[in-house]
Amino acid sequence: MPTGGWRLLLGPPLLLLAGCGWFGGDTASEASPSTETTAASQGVGTPGSTNSDSTSIEVERPVVAIDWQPCDGGFECGEVMVPVDHSQAGGTEIPLALIRRPATGERRGAIFVNPGGPGASGVEFVRNGFRLDAETGAAYDLIGFDPRGIGLSAGLACSPDRSEGPLPDFSPNDAEEAAGLDAGAQALAERCEATAGALLLYLDTASVARDLDLARAAVGDEQLHFFGFSFGTLIGQVYADLFPERVGHLVLDGVVDPTASLTELLTQQAAAFERSFLALDDACGVSLACPDGGVVATYDRVLDELERTGPIGQVGPAEFEYAALVTLYSEQLQVPYVDALAKAELGDLSGIEQLSDLFVGGIDFGAYAAVECTDSPRPVGLDAWDEFASELAAIAPRFGATVANELRTCALWPVEARPARDPVTAPGAAPILVIGTTNDPATPLVNAELVAANLERSALVVLEADRHTAYQASGCVQEIVQAYFLDDVLPETTTRCSD
Repeated sequence: MPTGGWRLLLGPPLLLLAGCGWFGGDTASEASPSTETTAASQGVGTPGSTNSDSTSIEVERPVVAIDWQPCDGGFECGEVMVPVDHSQAGGTEIPLALIRRPATGERRGAIFVNPGGPGASGVEFVRNGFRLDAETGAAYDLIGFDPRGIGLSAGLACSPDRSEGPLPDFSPNDAEEAAGLDAGAQALAERCEATAGALLLYLDTASVARDLDLARAAVGDEQLHFFGFSFGTLIGQVYADLFPERVGHLVLDGVVDPTASLTELLTQQAAAFERSFLALDDACGVSLACPDGGVVATYDRVLDELERTGPIGQVGPAEFEYAALVTLYSEQLQVPYVDALAKAELGDLSGIEQLSDLFVGGIDFGAYAAVECTDSPRPVGLDAWDEFASELAAIAPRFGATVANELRTCALWPVEARPARDPVTAPGAAPILVIGTTNDPATPLVNAELVAANLERSALVVLEADRHTAYQASGCVQEIVQAYFLDDVLPETTTRCSD
């Protein structure tokens, strides 16, 4: 259950998993079928490929308008058929599931949104309450989509069954615990390979970006309007790299550095989690009523007891660590966490369990691992992974081993990782809005600064806050986003927001 990588957007509205009905029917299409030439990968996704995301050939594919059908709550649902392998004409296709909240006024186009993960459902993100402001919603359809391998888009069926008991201890203390961790990593890799089939080769972000371009064409827009959070910012950047001339409005909030390997990203994140957690003690007696000795000392005492006695109910060391980590995604969770921590020391771990469930509830772990293990260079083999986990534990004593070892399956993953990416410059693309938060532990601000500097045309907005992503927490940021979508206005210099 993801701590590493880039993680999903956590914040109001929180991601919840729920069904979305998909109905056939004879409703008239919004546009006539046509054809459009779209860039497709040349060998990307094949084992041993050395091509970058931007290596492409031109494959002419028919554009079929989406047959939108009502699916409760004022939404419309539909799908676009996309090729498993974009370099092959006439090959196997899978459905890309979409949900739409139609524009309430004169329509200018559609804004596609992705909440991150990888492994999070964009369909459920929109269904469960994500909205842009009313004026932007009047001018644009809001469309959520499940990326390939997730949810209703040929979702993988290989995630661990959490009903079987607590997760393994990601910081094993003896040979038995270490063997169990290795066995779980091996089992996940084998289960995903057996159930996903050929799709497992093509769960990289470049394939998702190409799917998104087919969806853009299917809704009838000449340019893509996109809002990506967290890992969704990588989808947006890869799209801009592949199709710069098709960029309309692109918002990146909680930014991932596209050039970083998996180990570089996890190292950066582990250190940021550790710093943010230690900083919770600074709020004791100010905004937090902390247990005796402070948050960190209490955490250490309770974790030591769990390590000594073993799991209590559904809470073991991994769940206990996850409860702490989810707290670092939003300031709103700090008070509930400190309360849960105090009760945990008295033997009541119900609050810790709820926070842990919140952390893992919006992500399909099989899909998360499939993307993380494939999308950039990684250590191969358990010995190499042990060395990496030890390095992270030295950098971040409380969370480093967990950040590494929850993705231990990557050491054994059956698909070769993609090569490293070059910086995304998107020459010729329309200006891109980049948003970062000063104390974001999941996607540190330095990533937003780096990406904004590399892009040929961009504007950087910085929110002063202790949280992951900015838009849903800041009226200042929301006003800038609204002006961008409605008036094509962006700040000329770096803008800082504090509310």
